[in-house]
Amino acid sequence: MSFEKRIRNLDIFKKVPSDLSQATNLGGALSILTALLILFFSYVELRNYLNPEYSAEISQDRMFTRE
Repeated sequence: MSFEKRIRNLDIFKKVPSDLSQATNLGGALSILTALLILFFSYVELRNYLNPEYSAEISQDRMFTRE
């Protein structure tokens, strides 16, 4: 089996034959919007992972006893 066939077999998104599908402007716009959202969320998550916000707080429990 050739390398190209192995790569094609890894494709989890099976293609619809081109004669059964029709490209539209809306579909292209949604694809671009989706790609931009994925990139934005990936950037935000990576930024938050690399620069976490630390907040340290020390509290002391006080025990009140009757004397």
